Amino acid sequence: MLHVPAVPRDRIHYISLQGKIVPPRDLLCQELQGNQKSCESCLQCDYEIEYADRSSSMGVLARDEMHLIATNGDREKLSFVLGMCAYDQQGQLLASPAKTDGILGLSSAKISLPSQLASQESSLMSLVIVLPASRMVVAICF
Repeated sequence: MLHVPAVPRDRIHYISLQGKIVPPRDLLCQELQGNQKSCESCLQCDYEIEYADRSSSMGVLARDEMHLIATNGDREKLSFVLGMCAYDQQGQLLASPAKTDGILGLSSAKISLPSQLASQESSLMSLVIVLPASRMVVAICF
């Protein structure tokens, strides 16, 4: 899941021209929320994530597109779900917000970025993400 801090908690309903808000009945929303009962009148899928250091983030899921360029120049447009708008952060996330912008969910859960990319009909077999600021390279194979 991508994590992008966005608006204060009092502006929970987030509308983006780029992304499409994920409804509560979406399969990825239901997986993320587990056994929680979905809200019949809700228009969006809220998420709450707790990290290993006990930091947490709450926000709204949105569907967006990722444009990738292969090493041979081919272009791919992939749709995926991301944590579009975090409206409440706790713990270490507050101490260093610049370092938490764009956290990628790299777990094996269906909501994670690698799982979503692997589930799409694509010629994509692997993805390398270069993070220049931290000098890290993340390789994901499908």
